[in-house]
Amino acid sequence: MAHTQPYGTVPDMSIPLDEPPRARKRWAGTAVLAIAAVHTLLGVLLGARVLPDPQLQARVGDRVILFDLQLLMGSSADFVTLTLFWFLFFGFALAPFGALMRHVERERELPRFVGLHLAALGLGGGLLLPASGFWFALLPAFNVLTGRSQS
Repeated sequence: MAHTQPYGTVPDMSIPLDEPPRARKRWAGTAVLAIAAVHTLLGVLLGARVLPDPQLQARVGDRVILFDLQLLMGSSADFVTLTLFWFLFFGFALAPFGALMRHVERERELPRFVGLHLAALGLGGGLLLPASGFWFALLPAFNVLTGRSQS
């Protein structure tokens, strides 16, 4: 057999230096986009039960305003309305960040500070609100921070 080594010899196990390192799976941007989509979808589904309530709507002439700014910013803020507003707003605001992460990941690694920011967001929010989805931010943070090349 031509592919075997003679008995007693050690095969060459070195890796040629001109070979690039194996590419890692980059999915942090996709994960952030998915979190944003689920966050917004849950806000819409949960809000569908709350928004039709006439007490939560403000009327200006014949128009109905879903989020009354005086209610949101004033001292009489309703907890359900505020929660729904921030649930939808944060999901909507998170989507471009995930899309930008995906765009950058196609060409290069994300900077370390992105992973640190996501980890701080996940840990800080999760510790303040343990029964929340903030913990999901740790998944893309882990991918960014552990998938870095050793160069």
